[in-house]
Amino acid sequence: YKLPGHTAGSPSFTFTVFDNLYYVGPGNVSVWLIPTTDGLVVFDSTQEPLVDHVLDSIRKVGFDPKNIRYIFLTHGHLDHFGGAGKLKQAAPAARIAALEEDWQLIETFYKNAASGRGGNNPNARDPGIPFTRDLVNKEGDVITVGKTQIKVYKLPGHTAGSPSFTFTVFDNLYYVGPGNVSVWLIPTTDGLVVFDST
Repeated sequence: YKLPGHTAGSPSFTFTVFDNLYYVGPGNVSVWLIPTTDGLVVFDSTQEPLVDHVLDSIRKVGFDPKNIRYIFLTHGHLDHFGGAGKLKQAAPAARIAALEEDWQLIETFYKNAASGRGGNNPNARDPGIPFTRDLVNKEGDVITVGKTQIKVYKLPGHTAGSPSFTFTVFDNLYYVGPGNVSVWLIPTTDGLVVFDST
């Protein structure tokens, strides 16, 4: 299966990595989804014309894109941030987050595109729906979304503001609690283990 704009051999698929981590990207650029008890977190957004694939993939794994709370950008290159505006359009309350150095890259890109430098070239890539600076991540920040905590690390290299993130993943764990009560089932070879974290 090949999406428009894909390079040859670039796969398109959606899959569950852990119980609370999904791959929803088009194949050539990774996009990750974490469902939390208080909405969805997305890492990267790909770019046009592939953003609809991300939105459809989020739906395919059973979630509604309007529930995206955060869009964390891993760096300020178009293939990673170019779809953030469209994701935010689908989820108006979503926060878009990047490190300072890469906010500067994103802002420079849109400034150049608006002035005709780089953006009006007929061979230029679609810049997507522009968006403005929102959340500036810093080394050591911990963002809490529901019961999920995401820690930010600054790892310059690919760009000056490339972040990395840590968060807890679960495997073979099922949420069965009503509403605001956290009750989890863990299947084992000996039966089910019930874990109540309230």
